[in-house]
Amino acid sequence: DPLALADEDAGVEHLNGIISAR
Repeated sequence: DPLALADEDAGVEHLNGIISAR
């Protein structure tokens, strides 16, 4: 499911952004 994969990717990038912002 491309949408599920895109959503998962966005979630990972969001978490990476939070980690980088610390």
